[in-house]
Amino acid sequence: MSFSPITRAGWLIAVLVIMLLAGCATRSETPPQPEPVSTAQPTAAPAAAPTADAGEPDGTEPRPLTVWLPAELVPGEMEGSYLDVAIQAFENQQSGRQVRIQPKGMTGAGGMLGLLLATYAAAPALMPDLALVDAADLPRLAEAGIAYPLDPYLPKDTWQVIYALALRKDQDHMAVPYLTDPLILAYDTASHATPPRSWAATMPGTSQMAFPAAVPVGDLSDAFMLQYTALGGIFNDGSTATLDLSKTGQVLRTLDAYITNKVVTASSLEMSTYQDCADALQRNQVNLAVLPYSVYRANRFSAGGVGIATVPTINGKPATLTRTLVWVVTTADAERRTLALDYLRLMLAPELAAQCAGECLLLPAQRQALELAVSDAQQRALFETLLATADTLPDGRAQQVIRPLIGQAVDGVLRQQVSPEEATESLGKAIEAMR
Repeated sequence: MSFSPITRAGWLIAVLVIMLLAGCATRSETPPQPEPVSTAQPTAAPAAAPTADAGEPDGTEPRPLTVWLPAELVPGEMEGSYLDVAIQAFENQQSGRQVRIQPKGMTGAGGMLGLLLATYAAAPALMPDLALVDAADLPRLAEAGIAYPLDPYLPKDTWQVIYALALRKDQDHMAVPYLTDPLILAYDTASHATPPRSWAATMPGTSQMAFPAAVPVGDLSDAFMLQYTALGGIFNDGSTATLDLSKTGQVLRTLDAYITNKVVTASSLEMSTYQDCADALQRNQVNLAVLPYSVYRANRFSAGGVGIATVPTINGKPATLTRTLVWVVTTADAERRTLALDYLRLMLAPELAAQCAGECLLLPAQRQALELAVSDAQQRALFETLLATADTLPDGRAQQVIRPLIGQAVDGVLRQQVSPEEATESLGKAIEAMR
């Protein structure tokens, strides 16, 4: 798919308005710097020597390194946080050059993707040097020329210790996976001494599973997507959205059987968020819930009575979908790119990556950091299995096209308004009509 052309003047107006609004909506763009404290510095590879900032006259203050982060990852209390450690380490390394953190939303016209595209088109001088973005948005950024190849600048072993898919354009790595949030199964250990590994192992009358099944606001399509990818299905054929109708039919027939056998109960059809599913598990209304890892952590299920496992799949093979946040270098200036890479190397240090993941209720995408972030050996083995086989969500454009169509099909099957065969046929026609 291609973008609709927008006039340069329109972009400029949009960017200026959005940036003004973003500045008003967030705390100070430059985090308050605490008094120097004794803080363990992250272990990192030796950094390149500081480089003079291009275009800065002698005697002027060096321009800060600008980093865009998802707003939810910016700590409310800076002192001692992962961000405080990173900023202090960078400023010490770079003889006092400051870091400007700019929190951004992740969705909508004022979200990270929209702002990066608009700023690059209308006011490239205002681009950040480094950004942490959703992996699903990377194809759009790479096509726009915003993400730059990282292979020449990072050690080869960088790509050997990263779990999530190495994100490439042609043969070049365009981003470094950093934090990830896989879907897992949370289960009541009193009713399930051993969690079900396959859908066939979920027992009618014993297993009651929850996943967001309310339309239109729920993540209804996630349940389909996970099972579809476990069967080897793909959503993108080059730049074109696609579905394998044979695998689609198999997933929809299994969902239909879940409703018929009351493994998925009527109450699931009213759950619009993963938090609704977590609440149902807390209240013992269900004994199985499909949740992102972050929701599991936020609800403190680890206190006891709830175990975690891979989500049961049709074929019993471990699989998950994960939202992954990736680092992209977004500056076109060679000298500022060097500074951005110095900061990135600090963030990739296992100790700091583990601290960041822990504070943000996510998992690190690096093996060494995972060992530090998850002390429980059994849970760590589970996450190693999941992350080694994880599929990122389809890219943003495919999601925009496919998610609503899948949601309608799954909703019709779960509410027994259409048969799996009818839903599969309708999906196929809808996808074909959009090509």
